[in-house]
Amino acid sequence: MQPPTDPLLGAVLDERWQIDAPLGAGGMGAVYRGRQLNVDRPVAIKVLHALAAHDSKARERFANEARVIASLQHPHIIRLFDVGTDLQGRPWLAMELLEGEPLDARLARLGPLPVDLVLGVLADVADALVEAHGRGIIHRDLKPANIFLQRVGDRDVVKVLDFGVAQVADHRVTTTGRTPGTPAYVAPEQAQGAAIGPGADLYALGVVAYELLTGTLPFDAPTALALIFQHVQLPPPPMADRNPERPVPPPVEALVRRLLAKRPEERPPSAAALRDEVAALRRALEVHTEAQAPAWPKPTTGEAPTRWPLWAAGLVLLAGAGVWFALRPDPPDQPRLDASPTPAATAPDAQPSRSLPQDAGVPDAARPDARIADASAPDAQAPEATPPARRRRAGRRPRA
Repeated sequence: MQPPTDPLLGAVLDERWQIDAPLGAGGMGAVYRGRQLNVDRPVAIKVLHALAAHDSKARERFANEARVIASLQHPHIIRLFDVGTDLQGRPWLAMELLEGEPLDARLARLGPLPVDLVLGVLADVADALVEAHGRGIIHRDLKPANIFLQRVGDRDVVKVLDFGVAQVADHRVTTTGRTPGTPAYVAPEQAQGAAIGPGADLYALGVVAYELLTGTLPFDAPTALALIFQHVQLPPPPMADRNPERPVPPPVEALVRRLLAKRPEERPPSAAALRDEVAALRRALEVHTEAQAPAWPKPTTGEAPTRWPLWAAGLVLLAGAGVWFALRPDPPDQPRLDASPTPAATAPDAQPSRSLPQDAGVPDAARPDARIADASAPDAQAPEATPPARRRRAGRRPRA
């Protein structure tokens, strides 16, 4: 059976925006790939479902998203081009088309993400929040699914999406008895229905960072109520407990734990302060990494290294030490243990040997011929000429 054809495919909205292909759908609406006909620009078109179009709360949330995005002009926030209503009364938004993937898809595909990437996401989202918070706008639903990595050339550009439940000044868009946002990322004060400020977005950003670094959420429970209780009452577990195979630098974990503080005043004071703190932390980690790197460049494939590796240098030092021990001179004033009187030394007309005690005051090192004279002595050539008994008596004083 053929699936029903989407009646919106090929439709032209307001004579300018053509819907070409579906990109995704949610509970309230669907997103399509489209084109701005007058300039042939690719765009994303978000249309509220027909049933949701008759729900006043859904229409209010949709209109709130358009209002918030239109008021923000930041490179890390998705851009809005146009808004309108089709002939069936369904509201729509025309926004910039993003090529890439949201953070939740990247996390599901690769698992825990590198520390530098996570810090980059924190810095960019915090920078976007500086403008939003400055205009009195609290996002209230930051999570990996609402943070998009747009591929531009060979790099990723962070984009913050879905301001549908954003709080604008004192205007609250929520349902009676329902906490706005997603329970897994909701701040304690937000979960308790208290007045919230920028700290609620910083808390959610801490949950996002914890999840990206470890691959798991800091709190998990089978029901939304139990999950909210954990956010309000329990401290986040150490990251090593969640993923011991992926150690996180202690300064990074300390920053995430501050973001997850139960009381807003214990978190960073603002999005701008968080952005600056992350930038300083990234510089510190780069310096730390460079300090641990080798002092010489690694050779590329097919090239010889420019300096000796450590093991070769160690072999050279050991060989030099062995040669020095083999050729070093005997210490002065230390008679050889196997020395014995030679025939030349005991003969009445023999010349005194340079190795006898009368010359002991002159170090051997100062007499280069001393070792040559010892080597030419008869007993040096044939030590067997001296009887064993005589060798044992060598050095004994005669008895009186």
